[in-house]
Amino acid sequence: MLLAIGLVMLSMLFIIPILSCQAPTPKPTPTPKPTSAKEPISAKEAHDLALPVARTTLGEAYLASIEAGTDVPTTLVPLGGVSITTPQVPEGRSYHWTVLFCPLAAPKEQDMRNISYLKVVVKEGEVSSEYVTRGVYIRYPFDLGLWQIDSPEAVRIAQEIADTEEKRSERRFILSKVLVWNKVGAVPSPNVIWAVDFVPKSLPQKEGLRIEIDARTSQVLGIFHPEYVWRH
Repeated sequence: MLLAIGLVMLSMLFIIPILSCQAPTPKPTPTPKPTSAKEPISAKEAHDLALPVARTTLGEAYLASIEAGTDVPTTLVPLGGVSITTPQVPEGRSYHWTVLFCPLAAPKEQDMRNISYLKVVVKEGEVSSEYVTRGVYIRYPFDLGLWQIDSPEAVRIAQEIADTEEKRSERRFILSKVLVWNKVGAVPSPNVIWAVDFVPKSLPQKEGLRIEIDARTSQVLGIFHPEYVWRH
């Protein structure tokens, strides 16, 4: 009997250290929260989403412009503040882009009177399209080789200029719109530019800010100060 008890106690001495060396039971890994697939995108990313739709509809599709943000009319800004309160295309990315395609590679001036563009809207990952006439847009297509810098780079350049303007004056601006297009309208034309618009942040300031940037070289081509008339 004593021998049996002794053997049991001896075996316990071996079991206890073995149990104490076992790794603790891992805690269950928390399930990661799903991230939204609808993230803001750049102009080139919007173009990549819009192009298949344009090719399906038009066959040959030629890019005429891409834009995002809010087009604030200079004579219709509501009293008490502009119609936007936060930057519309922060860091050059947006949930909502309008991509305009032309069915002709090099339309002549007389063709522009009757031409219909295809407007492709990329909004939160969803793509839709419709035809629009010359009365809505006057945009000439351009060579994609002249479009090298994307919207984040264009906005970065423009924002640095806006920040400098704010530091040396009492004016304050808020980013309202970005647009890449063939400005001059001559076909062919090397004047493919980014136009980055800022509106006055509040009353009584009237001066806005537009920075035009070469879309191929990133050179700043012009700094303009459009005036906004506050409606009474």
